[in-house]
Amino acid sequence: MPAPPTFPSRGTFGARYRLTVRGEAGGDAPQFVARLRSGDPKAFEELVATYQHLVFGVAVRMLGNAAEAEEIAQEAFLRAHRALADFRGDAKLSTWLYAIVWPPCWRHRPRPA
Repeated sequence: MPAPPTFPSRGTFGARYRLTVRGEAGGDAPQFVARLRSGDPKAFEELVATYQHLVFGVAVRMLGNAAEAEEIAQEAFLRAHRALADFRGDAKLSTWLYAIVWPPCWRHRPRPA
């Protein structure tokens, strides 16, 4: 099985971030969501590995600053971890994570002078 694709090492996503893109196929499976809700640390690692590109990508596009986007992405995953019990499954995990990362990005967005 080939290795998952990675973002290019130039541009906004520097080699420092080593983000990988994984398919979301199993991300919304009921068994996976149940593992997340039960507090399985491996499931949370899988969640981060699967959706880090989405969360970081939203943050870096809204903020225009990779370092600040990294902080916001970490904050978003911490918030997601605390709120896993509240995830009802009405939406995809990616949509739920987007709803978590968007508000802090909006608060910290660059404003015109």
